[in-house]
Amino acid sequence: MADTTILQESGNSKQKGSCHVAHLVCVLCRGGRATTLMLTLYNGTISYYRAPVIVPNIYDRWFRLNVIHDVDASQVKVYIDGVLMHKAPGHGGASHYFKCGVYAQNDDSYYMESRWKGIKILLLLALLLLSTTSTGATTDQELDAALSALRSHGFTLFANAVATSDLRFLLLLPSSSATFTLFSPPDHLLYSLDLASPADHYTRSLLLHVSPSLHPISSLGSAASASPGRCFIDTLAPHGRLLVEESKALVNGTVLESVSVNRVRVSVPDLFVGSGIVVHGLEGILVDAFGSSRLEDT
Repeated sequence: MADTTILQESGNSKQKGSCHVAHLVCVLCRGGRATTLMLTLYNGTISYYRAPVIVPNIYDRWFRLNVIHDVDASQVKVYIDGVLMHKAPGHGGASHYFKCGVYAQNDDSYYMESRWKGIKILLLLALLLLSTTSTGATTDQELDAALSALRSHGFTLFANAVATSDLRFLLLLPSSSATFTLFSPPDHLLYSLDLASPADHYTRSLLLHVSPSLHPISSLGSAASASPGRCFIDTLAPHGRLLVEESKALVNGTVLESVSVNRVRVSVPDLFVGSGIVVHGLEGILVDAFGSSRLEDT
């Protein structure tokens, strides 16, 4: 696979290299053995080990490879660019209490390992933040309903990013009773950020779109009105806070009252409201913790 970039989830590790020999990819787990799933990446294809091709003709472009094996799951699932492409039997059991990402052997393995550790530190800090929050809890059913609402409103890539990465693990952490607010960016901007960003920056940006508290649009508007220019909410990104402000938007010739976070307008407020999770759609994307983070269309 000539000059193809492999994006590894549950760590968002990016590698770029030439696959002139077959690469074997498997899922690792903490405290247990690897799953039975192995993929062969060779000659422009992705195949299940000793089985038919899953994806052909995948040359010279960025793609996202997710291999997911949940706790006690009887199957391992393979996603390409957020689309389920293959299911295969895999070991379940208590040893698979945490789904880790994908490893691939390459000539730059030390660099990949150092990036992996950096991403895990980000996720660890997010876990520590969750340990300080309380009140309700997000259930698996409620999260699935929220992700379905995102997809039905056209925010597919962010929904897929949550569903196929450690964000889902963080949101459903059994030891946490935290509630959450998700701020979803448009598909085209999240895709552009994925292509243009190093792995750690992309992961931090995803965490910046999640607040460990419930913030329906009414409470955001009230808080912004009560403290103009001084209303901040926490996110899962380490030291990442969002500035919440009142704003106005011209829609079909009508001026509408609105709310912005880090100067990005909330374009679809209260897209989903549940007991443990609230979801808003954004007009832009949040890419850093301070100042304006609007990415203009190109």
